[in-house]
Amino acid sequence: MTYVQRGAGGAIVGFFANMQPGIAEEFLADDDPEMVALAAAQADAEVIEAIRDHAEALIRDGITLEGSPFRGDGNSRARLAESIDGLTRGVISTAKFTTAAGVPFEVSDAAILASLRDVFIAYGAAVLAASTDLQLIPPASAGDVPGNAAWPAVPNLTIAELTPGA
Repeated sequence: MTYVQRGAGGAIVGFFANMQPGIAEEFLADDDPEMVALAAAQADAEVIEAIRDHAEALIRDGITLEGSPFRGDGNSRARLAESIDGLTRGVISTAKFTTAAGVPFEVSDAAILASLRDVFIAYGAAVLAASTDLQLIPPASAGDVPGNAAWPAVPNLTIAELTPGA
């Protein structure tokens, strides 16, 4: 039971549970083809938004380093880039950081941090590719988005694996 508002071209531009005098006075049943199409478009939009939100959360939540979450948000990635630059230019001799779980790390080799940065870049690209694929053929509901098999596995690395030549 829906009252609809139509735009100048006749398309539905709003809908309400109750009649809105002068705005939405036309009643359409829920099984009316226009309402069915509108509901499907709204559901698709919600699923697309859930896909995009989940992709951003995966990138922000980052990877796992030595069994501890290492965030991939903008600030963390900027600090990583600064540490690589500082080590490369000799401004610092050791980069110290703490993971999201509070685990401290010290790295004195810029190449290790550059490898870590590359993992973030590759993982982010894989997440965005999965997001794009899912938006082309979306899951049935927003609840199906997080567990979808299209998402890449979160990288779980050790410092040794990031060491060049390892």
